[in-house]
Parts: sequence; C-alpha cells; structure tokens
Amino acid sequence: MIRGESRWTWVSIAPAVAIRPSPGIIVVPVPTTPAEAFEDFQHSVLNDLLIRSLLLLVLFTALAALLAWWAGRRSLLRLAQVTAAARRISAGSTRDERLDVSGPHDEVRELGDTFDAVFDRLDRSFTASDRRTADPGPG
Repeated sequence: MIRGESRWTWVSIAPAVAIRPSPGIIVVPVPTTPAEAFEDFQHSVLNDLLIRSLLLLVLFTALAALLAWWAGRRSLLRLAQVTAAARRISAGSTRDERLDVSGPHDEVRELGDTFDAVFDRLDRSFTASDRRTADPGPG
C-alpha cells in the first residue's frame, strides 16, 4: 500500500463482488495491514478513553460543586442562627437572654461567646444604673 492511499478496502460478504454497496450486501471495512489494524485499535481505545475521561470530568465537577454548595450552606446556617438570635435579643425586652451557641469550637462559637460576654457586661451596667436611680442616696 502506498502512503496517502485509503487504508480501508471493501470486502463484500455476498457472493457477488460490488464496487458500490447495494441493498442486501453487507460491506465491512477491513484494515489492510497488521500495523494499521493495531493503529486502528489504538485509536479506538484512546477515543474511548477520551470520552470516558470527559464524562467522568463532568460528573466529578458536578459532584464537587454540589458538595461545595452543601458545605457552604451548612456552615452559613450556623451564622444565620447566631444572627437571628442576636436580633431577637436586641429587640426583646428581657436582658437575661443569651445566644448559647453550641457545636464545635470554631469561629461561629467564638462569635457567639463574644456576643454573650457583651450582653453580660451590658446587663451588669444596666443593673448598676438601675440600682443608682432606684436609690436616692443620702439626703
């Protein structure tokens, strides 16, 4: 076979030889040399590998995005709970309510503990102020 020629030959399985396939004749492309057969096999394997790799890439990208969304949502949920509790305490009439954030010792819990400390100091300050205004003092 000369380079640049077609590397496929047409073999007719029907009793008659046909240059062009006609109805009722099955034409199967057959590689002309073993080296070309191996090259075709290698090409089909690499093509299959490429398709599978792209499908797995899409699948794992979607899975990673879903996992990131879930983790972000879960971590921000605790922060939203702390914000809602702080607003509820700020709008409430009682001074003894606290956030009491539970869960792992992380930044959200530190934020809750800091808010609780601020609320405690404000409560002590208001209590001292109430005592001073309730007690007229000497005189």
